[in-house]
Amino acid sequence: MDMLRFLLFVMTILSAHAGQLQMVPEKLELTGRDPMHGVIVFLTADDGKLSDATRRVTYSIDQTQTAVVDSRGMVTALADGQAIL
Repeated sequence: MDMLRFLLFVMTILSAHAGQLQMVPEKLELTGRDPMHGVIVFLTADDGKLSDATRRVTYSIDQTQTAVVDSRGMVTALADGQAIL
């Protein structure tokens, strides 16, 4: 299997009901034979309370030939390239 090199740029937040969303890590670089990595999404509510929103957000990726992301925030590189989550 060839080595893959894949770079994922900062997630674009399209909307949030209330508060602010943050993805950790903000940037992924996936390399190697099994290039997978998960992201965590935090929601900071207007009252300052922090909660894990990883499984409550909807993910999409702009270059589906380069990488895929599942409903749990697991990103898998499919080919060399770059994408935005």
